[in-house]
Amino acid sequence: MIAKKIPNPKASASKSARVSKLVSYITEPERDNGLEKCIHFQAVNFICDDLPSQIAEMIALSSENVRSKDPIDHWVLSWRADERPSVEQAREAVAIIISNFGLVDHQFVWGLHDDTQNLHIHFAVNRVHPDTLKVVKINKGFDKEAAQQAIALIEQAQGWIPEKGARYQIIDGKPVLKEHVLDAEKPLEPSGKSINREVQTGEKSIQRIGIEQAAPIIKVATSWHELHMAMKAVGMEYVRNGSGANVRIGDTYLKASDVDRKASIGALQKRFGPYQPPQEINSNDYHHHSTDTIRSPTGGITAQEPDPFATGKNPGHGLRPLSQCGMAHSEKSKSPSRPRVLHLDARTDRRAVDGLRRDTGGGIQPVKQNQPGWAEYQIIKAERRDAKDTDMLAQRKQQEAEKDRLYEKHRAERADVLKGNWEGKGDLKNAMSSVIATQQAAEKRVLQEQHKAERDALHARYVPLPQYKAWQAQPRLLAPVATMAHSRKQPERLSTVLLTLRHSQDKRGITYQDRGQDLFIDQGRSLAIVKHEQQSLMQIAAALAVAQQKYGVELTVTGPDEFKHQAVAAAVAHDLKVKFSDPAMEAQRVKGKDDKRQAEQGAQERQRAEQVQTLAAQAKEQAEVQAQSIVDAPVMAVEVVQLHATPLGQPGHAGDPVIDANPQVPVPELIDADVTTAREQVKVETTRSKVSKLGLGR
Repeated sequence: MIAKKIPNPKASASKSARVSKLVSYITEPERDNGLEKCIHFQAVNFICDDLPSQIAEMIALSSENVRSKDPIDHWVLSWRADERPSVEQAREAVAIIISNFGLVDHQFVWGLHDDTQNLHIHFAVNRVHPDTLKVVKINKGFDKEAAQQAIALIEQAQGWIPEKGARYQIIDGKPVLKEHVLDAEKPLEPSGKSINREVQTGEKSIQRIGIEQAAPIIKVATSWHELHMAMKAVGMEYVRNGSGANVRIGDTYLKASDVDRKASIGALQKRFGPYQPPQEINSNDYHHHSTDTIRSPTGGITAQEPDPFATGKNPGHGLRPLSQCGMAHSEKSKSPSRPRVLHLDARTDRRAVDGLRRDTGGGIQPVKQNQPGWAEYQIIKAERRDAKDTDMLAQRKQQEAEKDRLYEKHRAERADVLKGNWEGKGDLKNAMSSVIATQQAAEKRVLQEQHKAERDALHARYVPLPQYKAWQAQPRLLAPVATMAHSRKQPERLSTVLLTLRHSQDKRGITYQDRGQDLFIDQGRSLAIVKHEQQSLMQIAAALAVAQQKYGVELTVTGPDEFKHQAVAAAVAHDLKVKFSDPAMEAQRVKGKDDKRQAEQGAQERQRAEQVQTLAAQAKEQAEVQAQSIVDAPVMAVEVVQLHATPLGQPGHAGDPVIDANPQVPVPELIDADVTTAREQVKVETTRSKVSKLGLGR
């Protein structure tokens, strides 16, 4: 946030013209410029309510003091482009700056404008006091300092980000000059830009690494030698840069004051004396400091200066050739290179050797330990980077070979066409040279365009991984780090959905679809779920099954709680033998599995009970049918006997006596005998029927 005082564009204008024009611009800027607009305006400490009367009041009061030619001040308060204050915040900001100016009782008019990329306030204040009629000097004439103090108060009250060159900061509710703030015990905090990057990437910023590692070393060091040695031990360096100093961390240089408030070159020179660079303290690998020693015949040791020519020295200086220093390195040499010695590839194209990357100084460090998915994210990121480097190197070698072949082809063609004696045929030779040059230029251009298309395609294929924060917010299934290197299983057929999955490869990875709907994207070390809220439990179960087969039993699931509940429900519903690394999800899965088991057991018991009841009812019904058939059988037998009754042992013939209603023959005894026979016959027939139904009969 900034504050600016706008000078009077026309000092010779009258007070009436000054007030009228300024208030008109604040309240209605569209009159002068159609692009400007006033969102809200307010007039404070006036008797009248309407704007024309308020303008007349300000003119009258300013005219009461004849000694001041222009007691009206015009100020602008402006916010950053990404800061959008409300009307209430604007009103509060004006009140704070008016109070800090000491003009609480004075007349002022303010308006919130939105005519540029930055929301800003214009306000005009009358420095003539309404009671004393004296003109007040703001902060004894240092009104810009008062405005800077007010800016710090507004930023503190409303939470705005201070400008880089802000002069004041709030200590115990009061604005204090930054150079007067002495708080050596409190360590520095990374800048807002560094913190924002940390939030997005999850990585420690270079400034935070310097604050955590370099600042303690600088604080306890007692000499330049001790400082340089300690800094070197952690891969850092304190170097002078012009009138200041920098701290080198890897390949990045930071201002020393960004690491520690008392790390400036002036502060350290007061502690250690004049600055001494590391080269003056460390031993010089390029120079001989020792002398040769020889053993005398009597066994004594004698020091002797080495022969300059024997050691490769040149007379007049103490330098050795690089080969003597062990710094020259041949590509054919099998001896290991010296540590911390730069090895250069002296090719004319000056390209890095095989895509060699520069050291970042200690690697990437997470802001917090045990960040969810951090290890997996770094592995995926490294794998993508390594794969891209490998493909780029192979492509570069292939394209270089193709260019060399084309060059040799063109050279052979020129030699073949232009060979022979062209004496007296200069025009023809020139024409042939022109034709072949045009043809070869076209071929060369075609190859260049082909190579560019190949490079563009390679870069398009390797889209950078989203930053850690955005990547972590995506629903995904992650393999545990411990099993990643050993997980080489191929997906197997698990269900109909898995069998019908279709896949395609693009810049995102391998995308799997089910009936045209994208389900998940295989990114190597993780499966990213696509629109989980639109997927069924069966489809999410398919992704879990693939992840289980690829990464192992234990899975890490990230994303919204809704997706985690879906994943647990899918695992339980489809009996997937997975284990979630999240304790809450695993407890939910175990509970869901137990509930499902109990529900299934209850359903099975109910089903068995229903089956028992059904069998009992069927058995009872069969028993009743059999009993009824047994009861009905004698009646049928009696009727048969009665219809076909013939004296035993005598064949029937005409003229035999017929049994009447009152026979003399003992009919009851005959019936009992026939009934017994009929019952035995029914029993035998029933037995035969059962045997036939069981399939045991012939």
